[in-house]
Amino acid sequence: MKGKNKLLLFVASTCLLSSISIMNVNVAANDDEKVSSVSEAIDKLINAHNYTLQISTKAGPIDINYEVYYTENGFYDNYLGDEYGFVAVNDGVFSFDLYNRKMTSSKLLFNDEGEKITSIWDSKANLFNGFHKMSINDFKEATGKTFASNSKRTKNAFLNLFKIDFGKYQYVEPVSFTVDDNINTLQFTFSMTTGEQYFGKVIDYNKTKIDLIDNYLSENNSYHQSAQELQQIIDLFDNYNYTRLIYADDVDDYSVIAGKEIYDKDYFYTFFDPKYMLAGYGYEIGMVGIDKTYGPYEANGKTYGPYTFNGSYYCSIKEDENGEQKLQIMTSMPISKDPFVPNVYNYPTFLKCFSSPQYFDETGNNTTQYYTSKVDCVTDFVNNFQLGANLQETGAVPIGLYVQYLPNGDEKYAQTLGKETVVFELEVSYYGAITTIPFVYVDFNTTKIDCISQDLIDQYINGVIESIIKEDANNTESGE
Repeated sequence: MKGKNKLLLFVASTCLLSSISIMNVNVAANDDEKVSSVSEAIDKLINAHNYTLQISTKAGPIDINYEVYYTENGFYDNYLGDEYGFVAVNDGVFSFDLYNRKMTSSKLLFNDEGEKITSIWDSKANLFNGFHKMSINDFKEATGKTFASNSKRTKNAFLNLFKIDFGKYQYVEPVSFTVDDNINTLQFTFSMTTGEQYFGKVIDYNKTKIDLIDNYLSENNSYHQSAQELQQIIDLFDNYNYTRLIYADDVDDYSVIAGKEIYDKDYFYTFFDPKYMLAGYGYEIGMVGIDKTYGPYEANGKTYGPYTFNGSYYCSIKEDENGEQKLQIMTSMPISKDPFVPNVYNYPTFLKCFSSPQYFDETGNNTTQYYTSKVDCVTDFVNNFQLGANLQETGAVPIGLYVQYLPNGDEKYAQTLGKETVVFELEVSYYGAITTIPFVYVDFNTTKIDCISQDLIDQYINGVIESIIKEDANNTESGE
């Protein structure tokens, strides 16, 4: 989610829509929330789950005003152009934003440990910013009606609240608080030495309602649940095992395969037809993930090792004189210390459009093709395939993304017939014309390179270690 904590999003189990509703909690309104000091007001707000913040920012000639709403089961920040929120329902918690002026819900949310989030106030979920992020220990001296906090924790909380980059922390002045005799009179001022000023006021303590959420639930009564075909696409990429077919662009159709990208949780490899490799399409290269210790070994009256390999290493595949493929690994240094190759190569499994499928719509009468023009989803796709520089050089501007599920492939695409196939099409504007660039995937959960396996990786590394031992023995014999 843009600008928010990263979360694992999983598909909720199918359930009756009539069983989904926002969890009802009675909030007792209190017109006499008297406070005698800033400290007392902050203490109440740190533990409060129902209030509204009126926010005003002044940066040069621009004034921005918006509200942030907090309730027991709903949160909504209506900052213009970046509206978002969270809702707790009986089944869990979902997020939402305003996409094309329409409240658009996500799937149910899970935290980074894979646990379902059941409350928007769950500290492990860390969904949004507010007074609950502050500590009363920073306000022990705030016994009067005014107080200026120079606490790093308080400043950071307000940097987050006002959507200010942490790089500007050095310009932050103390946060000033004032309160009269009621918690709804609490105001705060957040200024920067560079001239910007930020103001806030607490209102509707214990009386806040979020009409946007209430209206949505009355009409939709649901979090997002992907269409069957779209969910099939997402599921196919879950196991990190698939092949991308790279088609030659020197022909007018998709009948010639120039190369293949092989994806697996333990390795990645790109094969190219030599003709197209020479034509500049790319080069054959791959990586394997290794997380293993070898040895120790006893030889020549010495102990060698143990040798630990932990990370993702470049590899290549060569043919011997008999035409048999052999694996070679650059064991001297890993590309990354992370042995999980999908993280290193940034597999399409992690595409933002897969974690945010609510932005896809069916395209006309085609119930197996979906389209989004959501900028961050399109940009993420471009970045994932490192297309930015090439698009810029050619003058093409990415504007949308299609994805289609073909259960039996399509004769249009060579080597897909009879196979489950997923086709992405990046939509670009090219000097006024609209065209698409295809990315075709097949062999889900069956992709394999015979010469790459744990046994063969062990065999290669043991061969490297044997060479080290042999070389040491030769050097010893020669007196070096």
